[in-house]
Amino acid sequence: MFRHLSMFGVAAVCLAASPPLLAQEDTMTVRVGDLDLNSAGGARTALARARASAEAFCGGEPDLRQLARAQMAKDCRATMVARAVRAMNAPRVTALFQGRTAGATFARR
Repeated sequence: MFRHLSMFGVAAVCLAASPPLLAQEDTMTVRVGDLDLNSAGGARTALARARASAEAFCGGEPDLRQLARAQMAKDCRATMVARAVRAMNAPRVTALFQGRTAGATFARR
């Protein structure tokens, strides 16, 4: 069975720097149908794919001398990865995204 997630969001067309800065709606796809999202390896791969898709969707790091564009790209990537993780509805992927270790609790001293 082939499964994929499509994300609708505001694209970072603003990064194209064509005045006026307008955003457009576009689609980001993250393919996870071949993964077991309940396994640690599947969750890591799914999150890596979401990040790679967001990078392609929003654009890479622009010249850091263009701070506004760099921030817009960073915000776009963060938003799109968060949306992809939410759409996957997989506890391990969510935990990994949020910086937690799924299924493990550690004591602190």
